[in-house]
Formats: sequence, structure tokens, C-alpha cells
Amino acid sequence: MAGTLKQLSTSIFPVSGGSDQALTVGVGDLTQGLTTSVDRALQTTAGRLEWLTLMFREMNGEGCQLNCSGHGSCDNGQCICMVQYAGDFCQDQNRGYFVAFGSIFATLSAVAIIQLVLCIHNEYAKQKHKSIRKVLRINAQKLLYALTFFATAIKGIYFFTKWSISDIASSNLSSAFYPVMLSGFSFIICFWAEAFHLGDIKFDKPRFLGKSIIGFLVFNFLMYSLLFIQLVATDVIDDPITTELITKVCNSCFACLMIVAVVFFLVYGVEVYFKVHGAFNSKTGSVDPWQLHASRLGLIAQALLQLFTALFIIADVKRDIWKNRLPIISQNFYDIGFRIVEFGVVLWFPCVLWNCKSPENLWVLNPTTLFKSLKTSEKNETDAVKDSNQENYGSLYQVHGGKQDCWICYDPDRTDVGSLIQPCQCRGDVSSVHHECLRKWLIECADQQKELKCKVCNEPYKVSGGWSWFPRGLKPRHWLQTFLVLIVITSVPFITYAATHSVTSLYIRIFVIGVCVLLEIGCLRVLASSFGVCYKRGRLSTITIAGREVSSVTGTLPNSALSLPACASPPDVNVGSLGDNGSDVSNSCVVTSHDYSNSLSVKAVIEQS
Repeated sequence: MAGTLKQLSTSIFPVSGGSDQALTVGVGDLTQGLTTSVDRALQTTAGRLEWLTLMFREMNGEGCQLNCSGHGSCDNGQCICMVQYAGDFCQDQNRGYFVAFGSIFATLSAVAIIQLVLCIHNEYAKQKHKSIRKVLRINAQKLLYALTFFATAIKGIYFFTKWSISDIASSNLSSAFYPVMLSGFSFIICFWAEAFHLGDIKFDKPRFLGKSIIGFLVFNFLMYSLLFIQLVATDVIDDPITTELITKVCNSCFACLMIVAVVFFLVYGVEVYFKVHGAFNSKTGSVDPWQLHASRLGLIAQALLQLFTALFIIADVKRDIWKNRLPIISQNFYDIGFRIVEFGVVLWFPCVLWNCKSPENLWVLNPTTLFKSLKTSEKNETDAVKDSNQENYGSLYQVHGGKQDCWICYDPDRTDVGSLIQPCQCRGDVSSVHHECLRKWLIECADQQKELKCKVCNEPYKVSGGWSWFPRGLKPRHWLQTFLVLIVITSVPFITYAATHSVTSLYIRIFVIGVCVLLEIGCLRVLASSFGVCYKRGRLSTITIAGREVSSVTGTLPNSALSLPACASPPDVNVGSLGDNGSDVSNSCVVTSHDYSNSLSVKAVIEQS
């Protein structure tokens, strides 16, 4: 058989030059390959040709050159490359991989800078006296936007320049991402610490750190000092082994600082958003369960992402010990998972800072949003509204002429919208409103109005209510919007799967997958917002608004008080003084008004001439 293989190899795979000894070695390898692969080689013609091709490449040293350039593993003469590399022998950088992640981080960087611009614009629009200096003054929201922009921009530059710069410069860019991201993380920790310890903080206006600014600066000085040491050392020292060791030490320090930050993040996060304890808790209102659970979910998500990032960094530092023991597929999953976790950590900031117009409504910057905006009264409607003394300004009765109109429907005779009430301190044409009209008005304004209060006098409405079915009070457009979002969420993955399997270009596949991820994130954001609106509208549809009924405060002068005693004539009437002890004055007629509500108890003394 060896002679047959020798003849076959000579005729099919001619060897130019060399001795018979070399040819004998090649035939021996070919015989061994035939023994292990004879079944596949003899089943079909295609299998036989494939086997002959592999043997030819092995004999000529073209199977897996240099162990796939050290960037993959050899399987049946073919290289299975790591995800960062491409080519027949894993000799090239996988630009599609780096372009895909670079595009994702660049998109997030653009989102952060757009949020920063919108924040500055809205703050400028709210100013009565326009001032560029005040608009550019740093506050919590602007700083977090700026740090998010710098962190994502650094990571995007790292991916886009991976194949064109040195390994040392690329490693420095990758390390610079962590201190910038940790700066925003530590700022939030200091912000929550002030909310927990200090009670004189006003969260309704943009603010910066107060007493905790020293701790924030010390922590950041330590981080950026480590980064500076790494940049200088890797630039001065020429020994690649030493520079790699310095990079690993600095990254290990970043991971340790990240774990310490996670501990403090959980300590203050649990106190503020789980136990709802702290100096900020000075309100007597009950806690809003929707806002409470949303803040808890965001807190746990960021803590887990930060912890996973620290563990990935530590594992990457020790990759020489364990990484080569894993198969290439597992190493690829590890690397992609690392990048996704890094993206999730920095994505958290634009998500929790979504409201550029009203930062006081963000739970991460205002823990008081945990309390219900609708102040549920513990008393019933009768006890909540008590008759108060009204100023009569010298008159005997409070007389209101004409009927009161509802300032929403302007129809005082309607009976299908409840009674006319006065729920606030307004007077005049906007003082009265139908109960159902006001409730529908509040439901329609639920998206724009955070607190249930009068827009004219800013008096909070006294309401009471309970739980109701979740979708109650929704309009058809909300159902349609939710239905369409669910269709997009479920259909986009299938469309992406079909598109990626119908094209061969790696760049197109990466682009389609990136678009799919962004669409899913956007749809989840819309769906969460829709659920929030559903909850609020459903709750508002069950509230009862307390107020003074118009019939109890509006009346005319009683008939008994329209006529004076016969002893006095209108032209001769003079108003005298009251008696010292409230007794009757001789030769005078006394008219009292003790029986009329909402008026002062006085005595009118009319003397005879």
C-alpha cells in the first residue's frame, strides 16, 4: 500500500527536488492519515478530494502555519481563529469585530453629547435673565453626561484604532476607560451619601456636591494617578515584559477600586432605595411602589454590571494562567461577554439620566421621587375639608351672585360628572369644577404633570383612592402603541437571523446585528415608559378628589334678614356701637346673625333718632 501511495503522491502531488527519504516520510504521514480517515475519504468523491487536499497542505507545510499564528487552534488542517483575528492562518486583525463594537460605543457617545446639549438648552430656556455663564455652570446632571461622553469616546477610539496603533497605545486606551467610568460611579455614591446624611438639601433644582466633594476628589486623584503612572511608565520603559506587568498591576488596582465602589454603592443604595431611610425622608406621604421598584431594579443592575466588569478585569490580568486551557470558542464567548458588560456599565448612565428637561424627576438625582406625587389624605372627605372663617370685610353676609360654572366644561347643570367642588384656593371663574371633569383633566395631564396640584395657586389636591385594574383608563392609542412595540420586539430577532444567514459579508452581518440590538433597547425603553403611563392613568382613574361643595359656600341673603324692624326707617338708620357686655342698648332694635355659616357673629345696632 505504501508503494501505491508513493505512486499516487508522485503523480498527484509532485515534489520538486528533495530526496527519496523525504518522500518516504511524506508517504508515511499520508498512510497514517489514510488509516484514521479512510471512511470519510472513500465514501464520496467530494470527501476524497477534501482529504487529498488536506494531506497535500500538510505535506507542503500549509496546514496550520505557526500554530495559526498563535491566535487560534488547528482543526483538521484548518485554523479556528480567535474573534479578534481573521484570515486563513489568523494572521490579520478582525476589523469587522472592532468596527462593530466601535460603532456601538460611538453611537452611545453621540447620545450622551446630545443629552448634554439638550440639558444646557433647557436650562437656558428656563432662565428669566439669560446668562451663558450660569448655563455653563457645572452640576450633577451635566457632569454625568460629560463623563459618559468621554468614557464612550475613549472606548470607541480604542476599537477604531486597534489595527493601526501599537499594542502599548491600545492597552493604554483600554485602561483609560475605567477611571473615567468610575468617576461617574463615585459621583453618584457621594450624591446619595449627602442625601442620606444631610437634611437641608433641595432636590428640586440642579445642584452639585457639597460636603462630600473632598472624598470625591481624593478618590478620583488616586485613580487618575494610577492612570498617569501607567501612561508614563509604558512610554519610558522599552522592555515589553515590564510594560505588560505595569499595565496588569494598574488594571488590577482599577478592579479593586471598582469593587470598593460597588460596596459603598450598595450600602447607600440599600439605605436610600430599599429601606427608604435617610435625612431626605422628611415627607409624610407614602412611597410610590412603581418608582421604588424601578429604582431598585436600576440599582441592582448597575451593581451587578460593575461587579462583573471588575471580575472580567481580574480574569484578563490572569489570562496567561487559564485562557490557553479553554477552547477557542469559549475564549471568544469570554471576550464578547467582556465587551458587552463594559457596554452595559456605561449604557446605564444615559438610561437613568433620560429626562434632560426635568432632572428633578430622575430617581438617581432626587430620592424624594420615591414618594407619591398624589398626596393621599388619611382623613375622609368630610374631615379633610373643614369650614374656615371667611373674611366679610364689614358686610353682614357673604353673598355670591349668579351660578358657578365648571372651568373645564362651563356647564353647571350637568349631573353626569359629579358635583361642583372647590378643590383649591382659587377664587373667581376658576374656583369651581366638576369632580369627574377634574379627574379626567388630571388623567390627560399625567404625562406632563408630576404632582397633582392646581397650576394657578399651586395648592396640592387632597385625594384618596385605591388600587385598580392595571389598564383602566387607557386609550386605544396606548393599546396600539404597546401592541406595535411588542411586535417589533418579537419580530426583529427573527428578521436579523434570516438576514445574517442570507448574506456572506461579515460587515453587513455585524451591522444588522448592531441595528437589532439598538432597536431592542429602544423598544424596551418605549415599553417601560408605556407601562409607567398605564400605571399612572389607571391609578388616577380611581382617585376621589376632596373639595368644598359649591352649594355650601354659595348662597343669597335670607328673606328674614331683608327687612328691618318698623321702628327705624332707612333714611334715619345709623350704625351704633356694640354694648360692652354684648347686652342690648336701650331705645334700639337689635338684629343678630348667629345662625348663618361662613360669616362673622356680629350685632347690628340701629338707634332711633
